[in-house]
Amino acid sequence: MSTIKLAAIKMLQAGLPIFFGSDVGKFSSSASGIMDLSLIDYELGFNVQPGLSKAQRLMTGESAMTHAMVLTAVHVENGKSVRWRVQNSWGTSAGSEGWFVMSDKWMDEFGESIFRFGTWMIGWVSKSFISHVLFFRTRY
Repeated sequence: MSTIKLAAIKMLQAGLPIFFGSDVGKFSSSASGIMDLSLIDYELGFNVQPGLSKAQRLMTGESAMTHAMVLTAVHVENGKSVRWRVQNSWGTSAGSEGWFVMSDKWMDEFGESIFRFGTWMIGWVSKSFISHVLFFRTRY
């Protein structure tokens, strides 16, 4: 995920908004427009602690890319991303007039891929933003 995030930061700094895919139903609130791992305390509410890694969740189908949104800005401190501004397609009744804030840790756990505008379902971006191809997805 670190290479994907670095590419996304460089693209945003170049003024390019980015489609990104994620599992939006996890640790997110459409009412408040917040996506953060500390949003829901499963241990307090249900006496369980989610323990699967991202890879395990993807392999078992517990997590999957369920929605695409647009990354429009990133807050960077000491060269590292902290949080991201996201524009959602659910209209102005979701989030703050359709805008969400996503923590960097949420991006690590539930972000799946980024797509540059004008490309077809690819998880890689221009060589000017990264030094190598990340992965390729074929049409679904």
